[in-house]
Amino acid sequence: MFVSVGYGNMVNVEKILGISAYNTAPIKRRVASAKKNNICIDMTMGRTTSAVIFMQDNYIILSANSTEAIAKKIEKTTVYKFDKANGCFKKE
Repeated sequence: MFVSVGYGNMVNVEKILGISAYNTAPIKRRVASAKKNNICIDMTMGRTTSAVIFMQDNYIILSANSTEAIAKKIEKTTVYKFDKANGCFKKE
């Protein structure tokens, strides 16, 4: 199942570990490190980064949409439950 993270970009919901706001120094350092290691995917389409999505395969995705907007889209598409064994969200 995919969810829109803005401007026609989609992310696989089942591989999302977490979503964070971009406005803290530790998150900005993590993003800078990910860019340096080529594991950062910028899906902002040139706009200001609002949310950082952490994926199961260590990739980090940047989105111009807010964390709340992305979370609401995930909730609208289907009901997901966090699966501790796999460390990700799974469809109920």
